[in-house]
Amino acid sequence: MSGLNKINMRVFVLLALTSISFASKSQLYWKNKKPFADYWQQDVKYTIKAKVDERKLTVGGDLELIYTNNSPDELSEVYFHLYQNAFQDGAYYDILQKTKGRKPKYGLYEENGLGTEVKNFFSSNGVDTIIYDNTLMKVVLQKPIKSHESVVFKMIFNTYWGNGSSRRRMKAYYVEGGNVHFNGVHWYPRMAVYDQKFGWNTNQHLDKEFYGDFGTFDVELNFANDYILEATGTLINQKEVLPPELKEKIHISNFYHRGKKGSGDTLSVITKRLKDERKTWKYHADNVHDFAFTADPTYRIDEREWNGIKTVAIVEERHCPTWKTAAQFALDVIKVYSNDFGRYEYPKMVVADARDGMEYPMLTLDSGKDPYYKGLLAHEIAHNWFYGMVGSNETYRAFLDEGFTQFLTVWSLEKIDGEIYSPYNQKGKSWYKNKFKSGPKSRDMRAYLGYLNEAIKQEDPSLNTHSSDFDGGSLRHDGGYRQVYSKTAVMLYNLQYVLGDSLFLISMRNYVNEWKFKHPYPEDFRKSIIRFTKVDLNWFFDQWLETSKVIDYKIKGIKKTAKDSFEITFKRIGAMQMPIDFEIRNNSDSLIQYHIPNTWFEKKTKANILPKWYGWSNFNPEYKAIVYVPDGIFNIQIDPSGRLADINPLNNSLKFPYTIGFDPQLRSFPDRTKYSVKVKPDVFWNSYDGLKIGFNWKSDFFRLRKKFDAKFCLNSTFFQSDYIEGVRINKNDGFSYDLKYEDILPNYSEKLKVKLRIALTGGVHKIQAGLHKTSHNRKHKFGIYAKSIFRSNTNQLNYALYPNHWNIGLLNNSINTYYRRPYNIHKGKGSVKVDFRSSAFSSDYNYESISVENTFERSIRKFYLKTRIFGFFGLGDNWAPESMLFLAGANPENINENKFTRAEGFFSSNQAQFGENINTFHSGGGLNLRGYAGYISPEQIDDMVISAFNGTRGASANIELEFDRYLGLNQMGKVSNWIALNSYAFFDAGLINLLESDLNKFAEPRLDAGLGGTISFKKFYQFETTKPVTVRVDFPLLLNRTPNVSPEYYSFKWIIGINRAF
Repeated sequence: MSGLNKINMRVFVLLALTSISFASKSQLYWKNKKPFADYWQQDVKYTIKAKVDERKLTVGGDLELIYTNNSPDELSEVYFHLYQNAFQDGAYYDILQKTKGRKPKYGLYEENGLGTEVKNFFSSNGVDTIIYDNTLMKVVLQKPIKSHESVVFKMIFNTYWGNGSSRRRMKAYYVEGGNVHFNGVHWYPRMAVYDQKFGWNTNQHLDKEFYGDFGTFDVELNFANDYILEATGTLINQKEVLPPELKEKIHISNFYHRGKKGSGDTLSVITKRLKDERKTWKYHADNVHDFAFTADPTYRIDEREWNGIKTVAIVEERHCPTWKTAAQFALDVIKVYSNDFGRYEYPKMVVADARDGMEYPMLTLDSGKDPYYKGLLAHEIAHNWFYGMVGSNETYRAFLDEGFTQFLTVWSLEKIDGEIYSPYNQKGKSWYKNKFKSGPKSRDMRAYLGYLNEAIKQEDPSLNTHSSDFDGGSLRHDGGYRQVYSKTAVMLYNLQYVLGDSLFLISMRNYVNEWKFKHPYPEDFRKSIIRFTKVDLNWFFDQWLETSKVIDYKIKGIKKTAKDSFEITFKRIGAMQMPIDFEIRNNSDSLIQYHIPNTWFEKKTKANILPKWYGWSNFNPEYKAIVYVPDGIFNIQIDPSGRLADINPLNNSLKFPYTIGFDPQLRSFPDRTKYSVKVKPDVFWNSYDGLKIGFNWKSDFFRLRKKFDAKFCLNSTFFQSDYIEGVRINKNDGFSYDLKYEDILPNYSEKLKVKLRIALTGGVHKIQAGLHKTSHNRKHKFGIYAKSIFRSNTNQLNYALYPNHWNIGLLNNSINTYYRRPYNIHKGKGSVKVDFRSSAFSSDYNYESISVENTFERSIRKFYLKTRIFGFFGLGDNWAPESMLFLAGANPENINENKFTRAEGFFSSNQAQFGENINTFHSGGGLNLRGYAGYISPEQIDDMVISAFNGTRGASANIELEFDRYLGLNQMGKVSNWIALNSYAFFDAGLINLLESDLNKFAEPRLDAGLGGTISFKKFYQFETTKPVTVRVDFPLLLNRTPNVSPEYYSFKWIIGINRAF
């Protein structure tokens, strides 16, 4: 470096240090309010001058960084994050995705390894070596940075917007008028954090969170002249780039007519783009650790202000009518958080319509519309407390920002909109949904339901886990990562439960104030709460942060000891200990409240305080409370406030907690406090029973435990079909039923279920019991179950479509095992199924079988291909006819499982019976050679003619190629919301053994081909949970083995069935 340059550099550093010293006089500067005496953190001052190329989709320019080493250490090297390098082949994030079975696609820039490039790197301490390691750039310095020394870095950088399949926060996409919208995030080389816990934080970017040093940003962004921007910091040249007259023109209220797709619903041209005219937007921000921007020519603006804080809503013009409330709602949220958790210290908060859901200092990139965006806006705004001002290392422990933010989200939604999440309080056009649809509580929807869904299954992770190491390396919210949101929020509610409302709130406010513009770790949060409250809470934080223990208390019993005196026994079943609040309602309907501490600490409460319950896990698991209750006890309720995260509240009260009501068949959320019972009427019809009138009972806890699904019908014989002479029409089954029970067994194994069933449907008695297991990664399912089916009298054959293929009074008992494996390959998806069956104890039959099925489907341009390969191998000398392998489709046992085919009614036995020609009924299954439905498929063996329509061994291949997208069959406007049409060509081929001859001898191969179509009724009335019904018609135009009565290879034939063939 020349002497003149050295002098210029010294002057520059001196000026920079002077600016930092002025900043340090601010009361918000960390040095003016250290959390403890020897605390330190580094200072940064960025100056960036960048230009966006709207055509090439790049942003780049000059970056200058003054870095002050406030640590006691000498730093011989520094690290910069190059986040956009994560999205390319061979990157660490690419490896993680492929490890998890994903196959990311990359855009042109990404394919060429273009993320963030750095050139002309300069350091005032000299540069020895620069090493690139994907999203990190390591710079070895010629001269170490001494303690309390500042150093200047300069570089030229260029960053590319990508468009691959991996989720990227840095987005560029087309909006109205052919304009390009830009979200500029993590777009510049960013200095890594050097802190007291780790030294250099050198985590690779794996699509999780971020961590940066607080400091000052002066940023200039050069855009085409018609762009409207918002960004971190204060716009210091507003008169130049956004003068009052322009701001008035683009105010949101001018565009409330947009989005209605009528006359005048076209994009306004406020500023015409000029080729050689550009604007430079200049921003300044203090006490921030990142800088982000969003830019769009169609952006329109709304603003509110409170206590010197401005809230800005910036929205695409076409979305203005649905963003009317955004600025005001953002202001309401700011007020709540400021009043309850500490003042918002930044000058503004921007909520942007930007197809995302992500937080940056003073800027949130959002999506949605009113009122549905409220939860997202409240969450991202809360991040400017936990992330923005309280700058924890979220790359290391995400729960400190995401979980705390989730808690604040619920806090604001409840204060602003009430207990029920507001989108579910909106009245719609449907009187039915307005009457029967119930909305969830914000607290349940955003905290408790997510946590309990895993905790009840005992699958919730330890929160004190690296953000990228949940389940050994998770993608997005998989592998338990979502618990950093919900479990942490629930933890804070339980901390409130432990401390009491007032002490909890002021301790949280103290934590925010203590660590504002600093870098806390989990241990710092613990220490802050414990020091401020002067309460030993290590037992609490150890359980919630370090373990997967769960809360489960029960009322074990109650004993009267004297007049109006009672002994209540509580039992701790779960391993997590907590203090207990409970209330007693006496027979006069009066309430008496009690509190059982678990330590010497007694929270501020109006309840009667009982002696403490000292114990944990299996130590001292029971507690006896002596209470005086005039007029006797009517009910006892643990945790009347509903904050205790008990995984089984069904044993938390003396009276069993339940709700019973009409099942409106609308989507809803589980009830976390009561056993839910829903009942709906059921009406059906078949030929033999006539009109069937009954009900469907569904009950469960949290849709996971103690699930009953019961269907019961009285068979009236009203509107019964006419039968031939000899059929005893009044001897049908008087009723039919199908009772199913299911429960999880988390104490025995992860993802293990028990399922039981007893039924009488379509004249078939069924009993089934088994265990069903899913692997940890959910890719494998297997199980074992015992099954018994039989028909008890000859009258029950009148139900059957295949009466000749059932026996009377013979038990078909079997042990069944299965394996299922879904997979993704070659741009498609598939499934492998393996089933083994063996006749069991007391069975009247003797046989074994194994079947293997592989299905695969994928799109091929506008076509959609579906394939099936199936093989079946059976042994045995006494087969149940209903369980045999059928050439054309499903066997009678499987046909009985479908309500439309288990009995004559929608289809008749005449359509299904086997004969010398093709019939018209088909049910998918078996070898699935649909062109041979109802045909005996004879084979000549020597001098014998043998039927080959069923057997015990066989194999087949089935192909369907859908082409309805070419025909535009589902482009019918609103009708397509109710009905879906599919059209396809099909081909089936297979062979089956000759049961009546040699079991090892097979019939000649058969094949069919033709065209088919389905109509699916997707919706019924306003019902949301009713399953679609699909009616299928196939035309097998080609057969290679034709019936003698219709010998043409090509002829018109048709078959009909319910559901797709496979």
